[in-house]
Amino acid sequence: MPVTQHRDYLFMLIMVILFCLNQSASAQGNGILTITTDPPNASLYIDGQLIGQTPLLKHPLPAGQHTLFLRDQTQQIDYTKIIEIVANDETALNIPLQKDYCKLTITSKPDSSEVFLLTPLGKTPIYDEQIDQGTFTFEIRNPKSRYVTLRKYNVYIDKNTPCVINDPLPKRKILTPKNMVQIGLALASAGCYTWSFSRGYWGTQKSAIPGYVLGTVFLTGLGVVALF
Repeated sequence: MPVTQHRDYLFMLIMVILFCLNQSASAQGNGILTITTDPPNASLYIDGQLIGQTPLLKHPLPAGQHTLFLRDQTQQIDYTKIIEIVANDETALNIPLQKDYCKLTITSKPDSSEVFLLTPLGKTPIYDEQIDQGTFTFEIRNPKSRYVTLRKYNVYIDKNTPCVINDPLPKRKILTPKNMVQIGLALASAGCYTWSFSRGYWGTQKSAIPGYVLGTVFLTGLGVVALF
């Protein structure tokens, strides 16, 4: 068989293959995709290409598998899904993009204590149903001086269990050990100076010196205790 005939047969075979592939692609056709999200306005990517914001209505796509990627910038939520598009058919998806928030309750006695989580959350009582799951450090500050002014709580908040913080703020003690030491040193110092003054007035100056020395020692001790 001449070489030219071989070339003709080869050319015809290639044309038949290309025709079959083209017919297969034509038969595959396009489908329609509709996507809505709750909340809307999520960024939508199809096969890595940004399409726009949801909702997406009546968008034509080639039949077959495609990868969807949704991103809600407000809630910082990402969502990925592989879908199957059927030729000459519509695929409609409604995708909820809602975080699983946790419930938090903070109360104190007395009320109106300020609550902080990096930034102020408000004053007690506080009821919040949109707290993320995780570990947090809360600060409860009471403006009244007779109560402990700062309390800290390091708590883990789980979406399956409401978190309740009930803080009966303790009152400050009128006399702490430090206060009692200060009062004792002050009384001792005052007593020594009084005794020295009376000795100097009724007796001799020499007999008043020990009282002045002791009074000065107690007064110095009072200053040292006040610093710590």
